[in-house]
Amino acid sequence: APLVIEEPKISLDVKNADLLDVLRLIGHKAAVNIVPSKDVSGTVTIRIENTPWEQVLDVVLRSQGYIYFHDKGLIRVGREEDFVLEMTTQIIPLKYAKASDIVSVLQPHIGKGGGLGVDERTNSLIITDTPKNVVNMREIIIKGLDIRTRQVLIEAKIVQVSETGLKQLGIRWVVDDAKDRGLYTKDAYAGGRYVDKYTRGTTNPGIPDRDPFGTFSFGFVSGTFNIDAALAALESQGEGSILSSPSVLVAHNQKATITSGKSIPMLTTTAGPGGGIGQTVTYRDVCITMTVTPKIAPDDYISLKVNPRVESVDEVRIAGYPDLTTSSIETDLLVRDGDTVVIGGVIKDEHTQTIQKVPFLGDIPFLGRLFQGKKSKIEKSELLIFIRTKIIRETE
Repeated sequence: APLVIEEPKISLDVKNADLLDVLRLIGHKAAVNIVPSKDVSGTVTIRIENTPWEQVLDVVLRSQGYIYFHDKGLIRVGREEDFVLEMTTQIIPLKYAKASDIVSVLQPHIGKGGGLGVDERTNSLIITDTPKNVVNMREIIIKGLDIRTRQVLIEAKIVQVSETGLKQLGIRWVVDDAKDRGLYTKDAYAGGRYVDKYTRGTTNPGIPDRDPFGTFSFGFVSGTFNIDAALAALESQGEGSILSSPSVLVAHNQKATITSGKSIPMLTTTAGPGGGIGQTVTYRDVCITMTVTPKIAPDDYISLKVNPRVESVDEVRIAGYPDLTTSSIETDLLVRDGDTVVIGGVIKDEHTQTIQKVPFLGDIPFLGRLFQGKKSKIEKSELLIFIRTKIIRETE
């Protein structure tokens, strides 16, 4: 552990004492050399116990209208205007903070006759003030302002999952604006539970239905659950498909945007000269866009402001124009470092048609139709957006 040297503490109890005597007493108790200007005078009444000596000195001097600053091992005391001619200028380069952003924070600390400037080329502050004030502001800058901004790695997975596949994921869905704290798993073994998306069912009848149409829903996956392995298993079973896996590194309290989409053809009809009609094909981007703003709390929880916007295409096309729908929402979520948020609620019906036929006979031209049968099936699937958050440590 680093060695920490504490500032000596002193006690003082004087009444109508000469200021110069009090300064000598403080210097003796704190083992420092205090040098007052020739016009320093006054009387002091104060009672203070077990307080850092520099704080005691500051209280005593301010009550008399004086200031002090460190000067080559000495403590110089006098009026502020007396030290204007002794001002010093320092250039302080910044490592992390933007110099122009912290000028407003430091400006109130600049003394009379001092000045504060910015060199944007080198990202440096130019401070002109008494040596004491310059030292104080340097401490403020180094300890409180010019610090590394913490960052969050946001890993997203955009997945299309079947109704069957959804029940195999460990998701805690938020229902009725309150999080049920049970972990929902693929079946009822070992106390596991899951929410049936469309009906309350017998698995857990006490849990309200999730609204299957038109709204987003939110859930959580514990950091101990291997969501990557679960999604890979769904893909191998044909119960899910990972559409995109974007990731972005974003600073604390900064907005990140994640976009995934495709271009679709659209037929445009225009009236030409002489009454003719022309048709052209144009392409339009249909995207899933999500903005995320993370804020890191001291306990390593992460507050997320999430704004998903999902554009989708209806399979039914009218006169060459696809039916486009857009869903969006903005909400705030609180997650632990390493946990995963799930956004669901965009549900669509997938129509599939299979042909069943008698071997060999069903392949006979023309007559084969007599030995064939068509079977149509409608399956529900849901678009899920997984957002995993991880705080990046300085050692990583």
